[in-house]
Amino acid sequence: MKKDKVKKVDQLGRAILNFQISWMLIFFTLFGVTIIGKLLLHSWSMLISGLVLLYGYNIILIVVNTILVVKGKNFFYKPAIRILR
Repeated sequence: MKKDKVKKVDQLGRAILNFQISWMLIFFTLFGVTIIGKLLLHSWSMLISGLVLLYGYNIILIVVNTILVVKGKNFFYKPAIRILR
């Protein structure tokens, strides 16, 4: 609705989607490694700590970038695999 009012909206949209796709790939990789670790080591601690770190990073990055976009400054979403160009 406000695509004409936000500067670099296309670039911002691609950056968000690339970050979220990358984040989900990291999440599922961590989840798979944790399942294997659970089978071998009988421990869930890696999953819990990994999830807390991933979700915490994701939330912090979203809040920081929202503030940067509102102020009209450059945003950053890292790590991100460039799927959408």
